[in-house]
Amino acid sequence: MGNQRLFYIPGIPYIRLRHQLRTRQVGELPAFKGSVLRGAFGNALRKSVCVMGAKQLCRNCFLNRQCVNTRLFETLILDEPPRFLKGLPTSPRPFVLYCSEERRGFTPETPLVFEMSLFGTAVELFPFVIFAVQTMAQRGLGSRRLKFHLEEVAFLDEANEWQRLYDGATRKLVANPTILNTVTQTNLTPGKQKPSSNQQSTTPQQVTLRFISPLRIKINRELSSEFTFRELLFKMLRRNLELAYFYVPDAEIDWEFHDLLTAADHIEIIDRELRWIDLHRYSSRQKSEMKLGGFVGHITLQGNLAPFMPLLHACEVLHIGKATTFGLGRVEVEDYQ
Repeated sequence: MGNQRLFYIPGIPYIRLRHQLRTRQVGELPAFKGSVLRGAFGNALRKSVCVMGAKQLCRNCFLNRQCVNTRLFETLILDEPPRFLKGLPTSPRPFVLYCSEERRGFTPETPLVFEMSLFGTAVELFPFVIFAVQTMAQRGLGSRRLKFHLEEVAFLDEANEWQRLYDGATRKLVANPTILNTVTQTNLTPGKQKPSSNQQSTTPQQVTLRFISPLRIKINRELSSEFTFRELLFKMLRRNLELAYFYVPDAEIDWEFHDLLTAADHIEIIDRELRWIDLHRYSSRQKSEMKLGGFVGHITLQGNLAPFMPLLHACEVLHIGKATTFGLGRVEVEDYQ
């Protein structure tokens, strides 16, 4: 590592919500539900908050800087972006959605559970998220509009336990969610002290990254599982720094991370077991079915991992790669002292 300077990973405030729906009728949904849920959520959110009507384009709307929809879903870049995002029309959306349920057939009162994590300034929008989920459940999911009711919403606290937030029967909030931090996992709920460091007290020499949902990263413009740790780290850095840039107003962001990438060259991938799986989604914009596959499995890293641990743990919350709002790129970190 030599005299390479310490690189600071900005922590991102977040809340993780767990929504529990129950069906009202018999019906079917695809095995991969990320696309269905994301599409239904986006439509329900716009219908819930937009006052200008369906024909109004968000980019030309004079309310687009104040609108909940453009803050959360249609995330337009309206000011000068960082150099990595120049030329792109939108910023990364400040949420991820994840559903592990692969059941296809549903009967009345069958549960459907999925998670959503909100990042940075999107945290305060959680009541709008709950209302949109309630709306999409009532309108129905999938091409045949399988109807649900929102039974409850829970939030993850600092002890990694689920606490009830919203009661679907009374349609009332029963608590305030705990605001966590991607780097420290420390409680950032107002009134609590903000952590000042993201350094770990112990240094693992081996870490296994388990890709729970398909990982989609492109190396030389091709989806590949033969990435180096440096290439993977670059994708993780971009995700963390871009989310912090757009959604954490007071974040200290250091775009000069060459030293950290150089240090990554000394980390070995000593075990790699990745396999491709295909997922399918229907695009309402393109009116066709699309493939959305990626790699699942694990890789094991070995070396001086101390500089990278804050970022690795942050990506357990943020996910990695493309299509994270569909639930892809979910990773778990398993370290060995």
